[in-house]
Amino acid sequence: MKRIFLLLAMIFTTQVIFCSSASIIPITGDIEPFQLAFIRRALEESDDSVLIFDINTFGGRVDTALKIATLIGSIQDSETVAFISAGPGSLGVSWSAGALIALSCGSIYMTEGTSIGAAAPVYQTQEGMVMAEEKVVSAMRGQMAALAEKNGYSIPAALGMVDKDLIDRKSTRLNSSHIPLSRMPSSAWKIKI
Repeated sequence: MKRIFLLLAMIFTTQVIFCSSASIIPITGDIEPFQLAFIRRALEESDDSVLIFDINTFGGRVDTALKIATLIGSIQDSETVAFISAGPGSLGVSWSAGALIALSCGSIYMTEGTSIGAAAPVYQTQEGMVMAEEKVVSAMRGQMAALAEKNGYSIPAALGMVDKDLIDRKSTRLNSSHIPLSRMPSSAWKIKI
């Protein structure tokens, strides 16, 4: 965990936020149980008013992602921010389990050229990836919709991440037109999906 001390016109907002420090907690690679333990320990050690989850993952275990999302969602004394960055050493994606984790944060920020989504539950078989049965897809849709509603994101966009049949092209567009990019340092976009 990296700590940065800020007197901010914070990278992630167009408003001035005053806080003494923020914690950056990386969530990278496959989402596996060890990451839950790492994140829990990082949160126990942090007393910062802003917690930035730097998410770069193609996804991983849904059970672990649900536990991480629940842990992040239970935070009450700090602002939670999902940050999907691009650059050297970065995947530039928050897909599948990463999208679930991002939706559990109070704000999502993305740099240009990054993406979020692809959260349909799948299983690896000898024949390759197979879509999970409807029961699992339905549960995932419900969880994504609940997180979207809780944190003020577009429910149709969240549902479209899980089930391509539910995509409404007009309501799921990700854009930053409501925030002038010239006012956003490091090309970070705040999105309301």
